[in-house]
Amino acid sequence: MKITYCKLKQSIQKKLLEFFVAEV
Repeated sequence: MKITYCKLKQSIQKKLLEFFVAEV
């Protein structure tokens, strides 16, 4: 469960980063 959470967190951070870069 914790591993899945970490992977999920990573993917979310990646999406946020891509979104942020796209906005800027």
